[in-house]
Amino acid sequence: MSEDEETYHIVPTEEEVRREAVGKIVECSILKDRIAEMESDIANLRYLIQLLDETTPSKDADGRVDIRPVYKTLRARIMEIMCQQMDLEQRMDALQNDIENTEGMANVKVIVKKL
Repeated sequence: MSEDEETYHIVPTEEEVRREAVGKIVECSILKDRIAEMESDIANLRYLIQLLDETTPSKDADGRVDIRPVYKTLRARIMEIMCQQMDLEQRMDALQNDIENTEGMANVKVIVKKL
């Protein structure tokens, strides 16, 4: 950096801090909803596996269809959803930490509660 250049530190206004914090709070709420939907999807898939277990006998001499690939697909989907859910939970935790560390959060929380 030459002598002709100056470095400026831009300090956000209270309103900018509030807007950013409200955005993070809203995003956390959306993530919580998505995580709940994923938990529901996982429960539904597990229920489907249970139904398959109860109603479908193993492949027999009569040539019944082997549904093991269906199980594999369902279990793989459960794992995929669980991984996505973990990613969302980590993102939500990071956002909540940001919110807690953001200046002026007491005012923002009051505003959000009044809405």
